[in-house]
Amino acid sequence: MNKQSTHTTVVSHLNTYLQNRPLFLSLIRAKEAELFTRFMPYKEPILDVGCGDGFFGSLIFPKTTVGLDVKNSRVNEAISRGWYSKIVSYDGSTMPFLNNTFPIIVY
Repeated sequence: MNKQSTHTTVVSHLNTYLQNRPLFLSLIRAKEAELFTRFMPYKEPILDVGCGDGFFGSLIFPKTTVGLDVKNSRVNEAISRGWYSKIVSYDGSTMPFLNNTFPIIVY
């Protein structure tokens, strides 16, 4: 990714975030989104640990991504938006997947 396309990607993500999230979060997450985008495509399936409401994951990861978050988080928002192929709530201590289920884990 060249310098111009990197800048364009950051600005695009920043604009999306500014329309949907507070400024302080927008600045950090836009740059983070650009860094993830730089290394795409990823080997699937992807596990997004701490998926929350799924907003970040919906911008960056393919639909085959699995969301994982603790019970009583904003995970119900992600479920209602349909941004993940599957969403799992857990107790926060032991992941409910076998070892080597996911080639990529993002948290």
